[in-house]
Amino acid sequence: MKNDKINYPPGTLIYTGDYTDQETKMELYSFDESEYTIRQIRSIDEVPSTPQKKWLNVIGLNNIDIIREIGNRYGISDLVLEDILNPDHRSKLEYIDDKLFAVLKMVYLKKNKIVHEQLSLLVLDKLIITFQEIEGDVFDTLRGRISNGKGYIRTLNIDYLFYSMLDAIVDHYYTALEFVETLIDHVEEIVMNEENDAMDRIYSTKKELIYLRSSILPIKDLVRNLTSEDFGLVNDSTKAFFSDLNDHLVEISDALMLDRELLSSLTETHISNISNNMNKVMTVLTIFSAIFIPLSFLTGFFGMNFSTFPGIHYAYGVHVFIVGCIVLAVSMIAFFKYKGWL
Repeated sequence: MKNDKINYPPGTLIYTGDYTDQETKMELYSFDESEYTIRQIRSIDEVPSTPQKKWLNVIGLNNIDIIREIGNRYGISDLVLEDILNPDHRSKLEYIDDKLFAVLKMVYLKKNKIVHEQLSLLVLDKLIITFQEIEGDVFDTLRGRISNGKGYIRTLNIDYLFYSMLDAIVDHYYTALEFVETLIDHVEEIVMNEENDAMDRIYSTKKELIYLRSSILPIKDLVRNLTSEDFGLVNDSTKAFFSDLNDHLVEISDALMLDRELLSSLTETHISNISNNMNKVMTVLTIFSAIFIPLSFLTGFFGMNFSTFPGIHYAYGVHVFIVGCIVLAVSMIAFFKYKGWL
């Protein structure tokens, strides 16, 4: 699908993701201090022009007509819509035409696996529109707070809802990070036990960590910009919440760096274990060679074809030679053990 955009001009609306079978759905959450409503809508025209705060969640991006209708309704440029339809876009934050546009990566656990999904957010006056590829996200707690009236979502401005969404995303970063750290603990156990699949486990865990870093680190700059720059839709009172969120991201970033160093250390330990095992094998082979060198010399010496040779006609010569070789071999093994070489 990603090759379908080659040779098309900028602003061409083509969905480049993999979930082409996902039906496009729209969930509308309308709320204020006293009441709230949650309903499914089929057309963007069903969004009422009321003073209530609203959250429109669009699930499925393969219906270009619906995406274009949303853009026409709220004056969203085709370049922004193009970024929304590109699920591999890097995380970013832009303030365009009195609208706050953010591209983020949701990371959450699903069936004991880490899921990476792009989330695009548009913050308008009293309205937030979110775009996601598939059903399932990190906002179940947020929906509960809207329906139960807990917290400040229904009382404060729309920028607090935007903060709450970022906070939910970051909270699930912690969950994904804990899962990866559990994998690292398992890898450490495998490396210390010198199991055969250690390198495969190191590689797969390092791959998960790299994907996690690529999803999390860009959002740190995004949140820092929200605290330091002036965005028209973000009030000064809400910047304190974003500052606290930035502290969480710094903590996660430090943990990711520590995990990366730990995986690198485990890789070095595994390679060292392989080298040590190879050295042990070479030591044993060298000892065997050292034992058989004098035995081979004696065999060659007494095997020379001379008609007269001391002991050649001795009746027990062969027995004496065999016993002598055994004594020599045992003496050398005892000497190697005494020296700690064996």
